[in-house]
Amino acid sequence: MQLIDKLVTREEDLIQPKGNLIIEPVSEEAHILGAAIQLEQINTSGIWWDIDIEPEIQRVLDGDLYNCTNNSITNAWEFIYKKRYNQEVNWSELYSAIITGTIPGRGNSFEKVFEVMRRKFCAWESEFPTERDKTVEYNYSKKISDDLKAIVEKRGESYEVRYQFFGSQQDAYAYQEALSISPVTVAVEGKYIWKDGVIVNAGNPYSHAVLYLGPKDDKKIVFDSESKQLIAFHKDYKFQFPAVHSIKKNNMITTYKKVGEPTIAVKVEGEEAMMAFADGEVAGGKLFKTLYGVDDYKELPRVSVEEFPYPIEYWITTKKPVQGSEKPMQVPKTFIEKLNYLLTNNMNITRRYPSLGSSANPEKISLTLKSLVPLIVMLVSFFNLDIPETLIDEVVNYIGVIITASFTLYGIARKLYYQFK
Repeated sequence: MQLIDKLVTREEDLIQPKGNLIIEPVSEEAHILGAAIQLEQINTSGIWWDIDIEPEIQRVLDGDLYNCTNNSITNAWEFIYKKRYNQEVNWSELYSAIITGTIPGRGNSFEKVFEVMRRKFCAWESEFPTERDKTVEYNYSKKISDDLKAIVEKRGESYEVRYQFFGSQQDAYAYQEALSISPVTVAVEGKYIWKDGVIVNAGNPYSHAVLYLGPKDDKKIVFDSESKQLIAFHKDYKFQFPAVHSIKKNNMITTYKKVGEPTIAVKVEGEEAMMAFADGEVAGGKLFKTLYGVDDYKELPRVSVEEFPYPIEYWITTKKPVQGSEKPMQVPKTFIEKLNYLLTNNMNITRRYPSLGSSANPEKISLTLKSLVPLIVMLVSFFNLDIPETLIDEVVNYIGVIITASFTLYGIARKLYYQFK
């Protein structure tokens, strides 16, 4: 189900916000859109309400947690992650609220929350959950341990987190550009005024943080985490303190995983092929954890797909793959077979460096020499020479190996010459 399917269409279903955003002017130190930092566009349509995602409500047993500002950024991160990696994750809004100093009954400001989250990052919901069957006071009384802080901040080092406020709050082009980067966190009036199926400006104080998800049918679609409602605002509704966000993994390999299957794969650089990690003594997960120093290989950028974008051409495994197919290997027995296998399978310069051409193609050389065997046998018979056909065949094989090796060594020498010239 897409998020837009939850759009409020009747005034009697609309839930009024309490309003818990502390309005503070954006400081001179804040990141401003159009300044030095430029963020990556990951959604050219600028539409975020069509994503299949399940955000959380910010209410608990006895009411609102007053962390709409925190929810606005964690929800923005989760939308970005779903769009970028096709993976639904869940950051802890309560951890964000406590670590940034959100005050029950009062709330917090955009800049303070965004900047602390950028520097100190955020725990997963499973690490610091909101207990919805408990009170507001109980949830805010929970302490974040030093160990968890250290784990979260260490994890944050592997992410690039950025945000930018708009230079002009009402620049239509800026909103269009921003929505191609992320949903936009905005401030709205603390009381909703419903008119002809949309929310309109009424001159009330701006005291509530929501997430703008893009236009639809000449309306602005907004997600309000306080009530977990999708609400249509008038096309001319004026937001305040708009900001755009970005979160992505730092310089780490992107893994691919088929939905419902265990295989992890990566794109092979320079080829339209995938490399997959099968079961073995060293599993793919352990390999990635070792290489990138993460607690869980799922922390690496991952794209969940129905089908891999390219065929699996390579397997990394220490035993037979549990899925996929493998080509039976012909085990060489004689010395000449082993030498031929070594040269044509492991040292074939044309396979490793296609730019060198096909002059050392062992298959062509072998076929050409094999075609000479009947002629040689006929000549031997004509001159009544006592030479067995098997010996002729063996000699031809030797000649083929020598020619192949010569071309291979020539190719290596030529590559090295031009490389170091």
